Amino acid sequence: MPIIKGIYKHSTQLLTLLITVLITFCQDFTAFILPKYCCHCKKVLSESNRSLCLACFSTLKDFSYANGQQILSQFQSVSFSIKNLVFLSSFTKKGCMQSVIHDLKYRGNKQLAFEMGVLLGKKILEHNCDLPDVIIPIPLHKKRKRQRGYNQAGIIAKGISSVIGVDVEENLLIRSNYTNTQTKKTREERKRNLRNAFSLNERLISRYNGNHFMIVDDVFTTGATICSGMEAFTAKIKGEFSVACLAYTGEPWDWECSYLKSLAFLP
Repeated sequence: MPIIKGIYKHSTQLLTLLITVLITFCQDFTAFILPKYCCHCKKVLSESNRSLCLACFSTLKDFSYANGQQILSQFQSVSFSIKNLVFLSSFTKKGCMQSVIHDLKYRGNKQLAFEMGVLLGKKILEHNCDLPDVIIPIPLHKKRKRQRGYNQAGIIAKGISSVIGVDVEENLLIRSNYTNTQTKKTREERKRNLRNAFSLNERLISRYNGNHFMIVDDVFTTGATICSGMEAFTAKIKGEFSVACLAYTGEPWDWECSYLKSLAFLP
């Protein structure tokens, strides 16, 4: 019996080794036949499990925690509590982050969305932010989600979740109105476009009342989308908020408090 057990053990180890070698060969062969390119510079990637080359990744402009806090200070008079405001990178035209956003939003690059979410999750831990009770991605309207096939904010949220260990809830906040794209709209146009755009799932409200919510989106420009999403909570749920986005497109101090007043968040 010991001999049979020894043969079985070695056979199992050999089979595992052969499977590993075969998988590696298939991955290398696939990479050779169908190479994967960096989403920004379009050079062939040396690692098939990445979407950005190291050179492009190093050009992402880090958005400091201090700058996030500077923007956050504009919310101090708001009737609800915002604990943290975290961005992965500032956004520059024709820069790496613009390519990232375009790829994960319009080219179906779900892997990139998850990768960026992981990086954002690490930044949240790096800043020692108070962790939320639940992560809420900004939802797409069901029509747009059907067209795109996925919600990029939801995948970013799952990347964050994999790092900080907090669950994602994609069914609480609902995009109740179909809105036109926010791209190239002015601040006032964004505000009008998103008026009453979101609502809450009544069946889930009692489960999350009093929680700390982390609202997640891909890009923060004027804050119109994030604020409209939080506005849906204020009439139904008591709680605190944090905000996490991949990119901030304005200057670090380009926040207009008058915009919040126009949403009736301030007295």
